Amino acid sequence: MSFALFFFSSLFFNHTATATPNPIADHVSLSCAVIIPAGTIVSLELNQRINSEVVEVGQTVSLRVRYNVIVNNKVVIRTGAIAEGRITDVNKACDSCGSCQDDCSEVTVEVQNVQAVTGERIYLEGTPHRMRGNCCGKGATIIKQGTRMEGTVRDNVRVTL
Repeated sequence: MSFALFFFSSLFFNHTATATPNPIADHVSLSCAVIIPAGTIVSLELNQRINSEVVEVGQTVSLRVRYNVIVNNKVVIRTGAIAEGRITDVNKACDSCGSCQDDCSEVTVEVQNVQAVTGERIYLEGTPHRMRGNCCGKGATIIKQGTRMEGTVRDNVRVTL
């Protein structure tokens, strides 16, 4: 009798199964891999002032990205992203003209790396930024905050967005 009741109830009542939404399972990842080609230009500016009398060779300097870097219509490096450079050469100012007539204060900065939107570090290369100051004991070389520099992506880099 119970079988007959079950059979007839299944015929007359619509028992469609409904799944409850699962936000985790229903989330579709839209990630994609993008190759940032070697040679891609990254426009940068100094985040700090550099003084030839204070910095030392090997010291890290802070830079930031001036414009979004876009590859295949995707932003891969954002405006304002942090970048790093390194002091590669420093000549301090002389005390007197007699001892160093041709020696001028000077600082050289090379860009090193930048942060992609994924947080990865992307290695850069570029022409060293050399600033020459006063000669003959007339003071330090100062590179102002906001000074523009440029780097290029050193190798092809794959980032997954």
